Amino acid sequence: MSEAIGKMLAAEIIKVMETPRKTKCQGSVWYKYKRDIQMPIRTVTEEEIAEAQKIVDTVIPSSNKCPDVIRARRILNAAKMQDNPLKTEVQALGLGNVAFAGLPAEIFVEIGLDIKAKSQIPYTWIVDLANDKFAYVPTEKAYSEGGYEVNTSVLEPHAGEILKKAALELLAK
Repeated sequence: MSEAIGKMLAAEIIKVMETPRKTKCQGSVWYKYKRDIQMPIRTVTEEEIAEAQKIVDTVIPSSNKCPDVIRARRILNAAKMQDNPLKTEVQALGLGNVAFAGLPAEIFVEIGLDIKAKSQIPYTWIVDLANDKFAYVPTEKAYSEGGYEVNTSVLEPHAGEILKKAALELLAK
């Protein structure tokens, strides 16, 4: 079965490679920029820290995927980072009518799609995990919905907007 799928995939790749392109990337590297930014860390209370420490201290190692343990570890990580803002960078690289926006961490797809939709460059590509990996970057809406990525992220809900704004400013230069 896997061999058949591999052959079908290879045939499709060859077909795409041999098909003439409707639009070509034209021009040379026309810009390369980067911007240092600080990502906001979630605020945690002393009560949250104490409860999180109790959970982590009493957890059975094999149960470390429990949502309560994940949340507790995020709280303890955020507590350690309160006095040290998370410093990272956003990059932009232009090649003719194609642009790449380099974002740190694992961003939610909606953030990348919004950057692509608002970019002035016809062919904008989003590259996440570019030069840094520190957390998931959920959308603000995702924070109200919960889930693994939100529970593990030490970032404030508006962190994705900070990345988006920085990327769009760099792409507009």
